[in-house]
Amino acid sequence: MSDTTVNTPEQPDASVARLDDLLGYARAHAATGDSRVWVDDLQRMLAIAWDLMTTDQRVQFREHPDMLALIEAAGNSSAAP
Repeated sequence: MSDTTVNTPEQPDASVARLDDLLGYARAHAATGDSRVWVDDLQRMLAIAWDLMTTDQRVQFREHPDMLALIEAAGNSSAAP
């Protein structure tokens, strides 16, 4: 019988824990000085993840409901204020 365990928010899998670690490193880096470092670190992390994604993964990411909500909240503009 195969293991069909579904990871729930109460029981995150190892990849979630590693993501939390990465986000924690960015927070810790920002705590050493300027808090804008955190945003810079997060932007670099996202750029690395984007580079590792396939075209299909990029489309799925871009079309995720949370991303669409963020895009809508930004007024469909990627320009900085």
